Formats: sequence, C-alpha cells, structure tokens
Amino acid sequence: MLDSIYNLLDSLHLENPQQYDTLVIFPITGKPPSKRTYLSLSEAMASGTIKVKEVSKGGSVPELLVKNKGDMPVLMLDGEELSGAKQNRILNATILVDAKSRLVVPVSCTERGRWAYQTPTFGDSGEIATTQVRQRKTLSVTENLQAADSYRSDQGSVWSEIHDLEERTQVRSPSSAMRDVYEARRKRMTVQMDAFPRHENQCGLAVVVSNELRGLDWVSDPQAYVHLHEKLVRSYLVDLPDRAAAESPSHGNEAFDKFATMRLHDVLKDLKSAQETVHESPGLGQDHRLQAQYTFGSALVWENGVVHLVAFPSETQAPERPRHGIAGWRARRRNRNA
Repeated sequence: MLDSIYNLLDSLHLENPQQYDTLVIFPITGKPPSKRTYLSLSEAMASGTIKVKEVSKGGSVPELLVKNKGDMPVLMLDGEELSGAKQNRILNATILVDAKSRLVVPVSCTERGRWAYQTPTFGDSGEIATTQVRQRKTLSVTENLQAADSYRSDQGSVWSEIHDLEERTQVRSPSSAMRDVYEARRKRMTVQMDAFPRHENQCGLAVVVSNELRGLDWVSDPQAYVHLHEKLVRSYLVDLPDRAAAESPSHGNEAFDKFATMRLHDVLKDLKSAQETVHESPGLGQDHRLQAQYTFGSALVWENGVVHLVAFPSETQAPERPRHGIAGWRARRRNRNA
C-alpha cells in the first residue's frame, strides 16, 4: 500500500461518537492545510466557476461534460449527485477537475423514468447517494477498472438499489428519482441531524450501524468538508428505519459506543492490509483501489497526498464467515435478496 494512504489510516483522529438510534457516527478531525488547493463542488457551483452539462444535445447516460472556469481545481466526490438536464446523475469516482479545463466525467443515472431536458445545465442536488448505492456502484466500477480500465458502473445495479430504497422507505417517485426519496424524508432527517453536529476542523466521518461499518469518508481539507458534512450524514439518515423518527436522539450508551469503537478500529486495521491497484484518474492524480479481507474502497492521490479516501464493508465483519472480499459481498447480497 502507498505510504501516504497507510500513514493516513494509521493517523486518523476519531472524536467521541455521536449516536441516533442504531446509527453511530465517529467524526474524523484534522489540521487544515496552510493553503487551500481545491474547492468543493458546492462552492464552485455557488460561485458559478464550474458548469456541468450533457456531453451533447442528445446526451450520453454514462458521461457528463464539466467546464471549470475557475483558478482552482474542484473536487467532485464519489456519489455526489447532480440534478437537472436530461436526468439526474451521480459521480462514479472522486475526480479533481483541474483549473481552467474541460473534462468528460463518468457518471451513473439516479432517475430512471426521465430522459428529457429539465434545465440546460446541472445543479448541485445537495445530496450524496446512499451508502448502499455507492457501495454497489464502487464495486462494479472497481471490477470494470481491473477488467477494462473503464470507470463505468453497472447501471442496472444502481437502479436496483434505488428501487430497494423506494421499497424500504415506501416513497414512490414518478421518475424513480433517488432525490425524491430524500425530499420526502427531509423533515425527519432535519430533526435527526441535530444529533450529528459538525466538529471544528472535521474532515470526515466513519459510520457504524448495529456495530458494523457502513462507510467511511475523509477529505484532506476541512473547509471543503464543511460543504459535504450534511450531504454525507443524510446519505445514512435517509435509510434509517422509520421507527427512529418518533424517538429522541440516543446519547451516552457507553457499552454500545465502546463496542462500536472496537469494531471501527478492527476495520481500520483490516483496511491497512488491503491489496492495491492504481489507475489514472479522469482528472488530476491517481485513483487507488483497495481490497482488504472485509473492506474495500478507493483513494484519490494527488501530488503525493491523499485528497479523498472512501471505504465500505465487503461483507459482515465477522471473521468466522467463510467468504471474503468482493465475491463474498456478492454472495451475501444474493442471499439477502433470495
């Protein structure tokens, strides 16, 4: 494993856990860089320095065209959603778009029932795909990178996860749009967000649900993370069972927090032993794909530093399970859906 990734995993600073029902979030804090080297997508869109549109008038489902007119690179995070144009999309990987540049980026559709212009260009939807959608997408993108050096996803599996989300939340969208589920549950999520305030200098989070890792995200700039925090937290809250909506936030469950902490440290130890493949990113830097025994993910590395790290469970973290890695994750999904 690249030293910068290993050292990052070895030095992540976890703050005290925050909890709502069975959802536990460990804020990750870090020291701000002496100088900002990139902006978040939300910042760039708010300032008008970045434009995203279809690659042509007719459009192409797995690709979008990005124009960065600004003087700084822009970070587009894996799973971040863009809304408008012919249909809503999410980023297939974390991409750093260079200043003063044009770039075609790989995306997946999150709105199955629409293929018609809603707006000329895309806007920031304010959301990041659920952890299940990101996990499934990341899995297929990793497989396509290894097989064909392609950042395309399995679009069918993304739609399947969004359909499952609609079923679990009992939200029906006219165009099967993931964003419609978020909108329908926004009121309850606003109340739940109170349990997860952003720490000063927070630059990431690790999420444990029922004592199992659901996901981990870290970015190198806490100022960029300011614009990602609520997006990331909502990507977990949107799928929290409805029974939690009527309950007040749960705090101070010392035994629960201790066990969750132990689980998370086991996950970080596992991730440090990951096998690694390196691919040229569509934008700046290199995309490192990580596969450990019980976890997998990716890291964007630019100028010898990690810009973004994301990790997911490849299966339950119980060591007695006989199947490991991507194959085990697929088998578990088949069993769950049987």
